[in-house]
Amino acid sequence: MTTLADKIADEVRAHPQRPALAALSAALLARLAESELRHLSPDAVSQRVREAGIARTDADFASGNVLDILERGPESDLDHALIAALAVSHWVDLPGARRAEVMAAWTERALWLETQTRYPVFAFVDRLLESHAADAYWDKVGERLLGAQATTPSEAARAAAWCAGLRSSSSAESARILERIAEDASDGVVRAMAAPSVSSGATAHAVQGLAGHAPPGGVRGVIRLLSGWAALQWLGRALAFIVTLRRHTTLQLGGAGVEVLSTTRLMGREVRRSRETFPLRSVQAASREVRYPRAHLLLGAAAFGASLLLGGVWVAEGVRTGETYLLMAGGALMLTGALLDLTLGVLPFGRRGHVAVRLDAADHVRVAIRGAEEARVDGFLRELERRLVGAGE
Repeated sequence: MTTLADKIADEVRAHPQRPALAALSAALLARLAESELRHLSPDAVSQRVREAGIARTDADFASGNVLDILERGPESDLDHALIAALAVSHWVDLPGARRAEVMAAWTERALWLETQTRYPVFAFVDRLLESHAADAYWDKVGERLLGAQATTPSEAARAAAWCAGLRSSSSAESARILERIAEDASDGVVRAMAAPSVSSGATAHAVQGLAGHAPPGGVRGVIRLLSGWAALQWLGRALAFIVTLRRHTTLQLGGAGVEVLSTTRLMGREVRRSRETFPLRSVQAASREVRYPRAHLLLGAAAFGASLLLGGVWVAEGVRTGETYLLMAGGALMLTGALLDLTLGVLPFGRRGHVAVRLDAADHVRVAIRGAEEARVDGFLRELERRLVGAGE
């Protein structure tokens, strides 16, 4: 579906007089933002138009005549979008060093225009700049957010606008910048703004954790322990912990199906990122895996049984020999075993709120996440089931 921003971007790219009109629009919007004005005076605009020396017929677009729009002042969303698009496209014409300087200045200018006027500057960064230039601009926005404060309502509004611009970007670099801000920003409120929103449509049903399965149980678990495979896995995890190797995976339900986002970090740096989407019809199975869910009950029963056996022997020996300390020790041991069994049965040691989830799809695709929040896993599986049932009707 073609949006207004897409339509305007196509018009701007194809216009033969774009460089001159872009320079004019950028200069006027820069002055507007730096002066913190909602409108420029007609005299000031007319003077800049005359200085530009652009023929009125050369300023015609399908969306309107740029000079007419500037002189009378933008009125509609279409007018504002056309001027904003031209201003952003001016960055393309600048040499490297000058472009970096101008884009740094436009982090503040765009912020003011986005929050105080109807000029949608952020919408055209990805549409009109080459990918490396767009990434460079978003990186400059990210640098501002890393040191931004949100202690006052105005500061919080500024940070929120920058985060909204990054979130609306289609660039993969923008997503990485948001992740960095969510982890490293100096202000806690800014970190919360950059963190993935659990109430948004794309992430309302999402599961986050580390890549990996819960250890198997039953016969497979015994074989795993006896064969030494478990020791090798523990050793691998220890090495990964030492070098801070982390493979974070997010499993979420989106409009196109099940989305899998994976990020690998080494020594705190992102070394790999991937994103895959599987249609709902390809999902074959999904399940929750819990690591040793009743281990605490088995431990309590074993402790109680051992205390009864050993304590009973001590009590019997104390009765036979008349040793009071054996009677007391045996009774204390049995009481301790009973209390331990009761404690382990009452307290939720086996359900710490973190579980593993596994999803199997067509073509032998398997996604496994461990350390995920139990409540989110349950919500994800319920929603997945609902969508699968709805898709099959």
